[in-house]
Amino acid sequence: MMWILVTWLPTVVASVGTSEYDHFTFAQSWPPGVCASAGEVHSCQVDRNITTWTIHGLWPTNGSHEGPYHCSEEPFDENQIASFKNELLIYWPNLFKDTEADRLWDHEWTKHGVCAKDVPATNGEYNYFRKGLELNRKYRLLQILEVAGITPNQTTNYTIGQVHDAVKNTTGVEAVFMCYCVRKRRMHPEKRYILTEIQICLDKTKFTPVACPNVQIKRNRCPGFSKCPKHFSYPPIQYGPDETIYFERFGALSGI
Repeated sequence: MMWILVTWLPTVVASVGTSEYDHFTFAQSWPPGVCASAGEVHSCQVDRNITTWTIHGLWPTNGSHEGPYHCSEEPFDENQIASFKNELLIYWPNLFKDTEADRLWDHEWTKHGVCAKDVPATNGEYNYFRKGLELNRKYRLLQILEVAGITPNQTTNYTIGQVHDAVKNTTGVEAVFMCYCVRKRRMHPEKRYILTEIQICLDKTKFTPVACPNVQIKRNRCPGFSKCPKHFSYPPIQYGPDETIYFERFGALSGI
């Protein structure tokens, strides 16, 4: 993970330096939630060619553990993904404009990708990132949710049951839904939860959906990440006059 940083951590033990895992976690992000999470640490930018859910990462996962990760010291080499870099900029972008464009790719490869080299489809940097793009095309969350009548808007809250059922109707298995909590102002009592990430678990070799383990994640203080509560918002991507949108502090979304 990269943009989540240390905001939330599962209450499980992470595996470092080992390549043992039994499935992949494919995490996709909703840009408004990512930008809301930037807080005071980063400034966020969404280009107009980004119109759907983007890739956060493809993570080797061992049961209910977080990890393995950092299985080798193989560095990220941008030359390996040069032939499809423009595609990555749209579907696997780093939205934090105050950091280098390749920072997310570097992070995902050196922490997660190097642990996936035992599977032919993800063996090596080129294959790893191509597989992520392939999965993003296969699990089109914007369309999956739209079919169930769940569309981005500023006025409607959705329930975890609605979103859960929409994804399960497509994958046939349980997924994980992460939200980011924001406040109008620091210490303001009013909270708003934003749908930010959907994680689909996949078989290690066939890349078919499998049920995600029931990992217990601490509910952090607001602002912060947690599994989505019963009700949450799904705001649309917004663009400013210079073809970007900037979120200040804990997410300057309409109505917050």
